[in-house]
Amino acid sequence: MKTITVNRQVINKTKDFKTFTDCFENIEGNAKDLLNEVLKGHAFCVAKLKENSNGYCSKKSSNFNSGYIIAVDIDNKVGDKKLTIEEGYKTFEEAAELDLVKNHASFMYTSPSNSNDHNRFRIVFELSEEVKDKDKFQEIVKIITSWLGGDAQTTSFAQGFFGSKDAKNKFFGHKLNVKSLQEKIKIVKERKQTRGFEFGTGTYYNPKDFNYSDFKEILAFIFKHGKIENEIWYKIPAILKHKCSLENDKIVKLISETIGEVGDTLSKIEHGKEYLGKA
Repeated sequence: MKTITVNRQVINKTKDFKTFTDCFENIEGNAKDLLNEVLKGHAFCVAKLKENSNGYCSKKSSNFNSGYIIAVDIDNKVGDKKLTIEEGYKTFEEAAELDLVKNHASFMYTSPSNSNDHNRFRIVFELSEEVKDKDKFQEIVKIITSWLGGDAQTTSFAQGFFGSKDAKNKFFGHKLNVKSLQEKIKIVKERKQTRGFEFGTGTYYNPKDFNYSDFKEILAFIFKHGKIENEIWYKIPAILKHKCSLENDKIVKLISETIGEVGDTLSKIEHGKEYLGKA
């Protein structure tokens, strides 16, 4: 049986940060058990922690033992500004339909600060194996958070999260394969180094070598099943504009000829620089 690290002294949010920091416990359990703890309002830590002499664990980086759980905090904000749909705002239901979530996550739950007009929630992943190297674990946490547009401020390898009593939740029951994920991370690093595009078979291309027909073929591939996830759709005009140096009218024409409608393409182009950090 795996170990989950929870704090049963905290119900939902608290300002008593000493209790929040120093009263964690390592208990036997899996992702389903963790969800049950969360729905009782109990806090949890993504890391298994070294125990103190009193049997409790302090949520400190120096107490990291191993990582087994990843939690991505989706607060749909940048600073104090609420995201718009064009900027990547995702509802709980939309996030549940993302491939990475519905096919690889363990569960989701709404945070205590969630509201109907401003969805705030967490996506939790159970790893296929414990990661004992804290730097490798944090790398995994950061890249999963980045892929889902989560809060980069909540990616410590000993990150704690509040529970949410009787929260809206969805259980998937998947485990995220660590070895497969590390291979994908390796590819992402190589892609950043080449500053090119991956298309089809893992070959890397310089976008300056593409012509109009090439871009049209790539877009056709992306939209081959019709509707795509919003997190992908809002990045496409930004990439075409700022990475591929295409003019606005050419971008609009490409999208129009590929999917038959322009939609809010011009708005996405206008806010392109804001999206590039998420691309």
